Amino acid sequence: MISLPTRPQGGALFARHARWHGVFVLAAAGLALATGSLGQAQLEATSPLAPPRSKLIYTGDAYFPPFEYKDARGRAQGFNIQLLKIAAEEAGYGLEFRLAPWADAVASLESGQADLLAVAYSGERAERYDLLS
Repeated sequence: MISLPTRPQGGALFARHARWHGVFVLAAAGLALATGSLGQAQLEATSPLAPPRSKLIYTGDAYFPPFEYKDARGRAQGFNIQLLKIAAEEAGYGLEFRLAPWADAVASLESGQADLLAVAYSGERAERYDLLS
């Protein structure tokens, strides 16, 4: 699983730092996807016996431009989306985007309905999720 930019809490300096850290974590995730190293994390997320999927489901915040958002037609757009499209294509994975309000996106990942989510790093998240950085 990947977890990246949440809406940062605190002052502007922290917000800028958290956003760019999220970008770097997402870039690492994209590289891991491209090299196929996400297979084990995805496998563990669904079931110890489940075969890896050839199509990954990315969930994220529909209201977090420029990283991820829905355009006027409801299509996923943004930096995170473009990076993941490129990485998935290179790795031979299909990719489906399901952007929603933040709380729904997190719930989707935790329930196993999604494989990937972008979040800023925190110690608590590192214990809870399989983060790439």
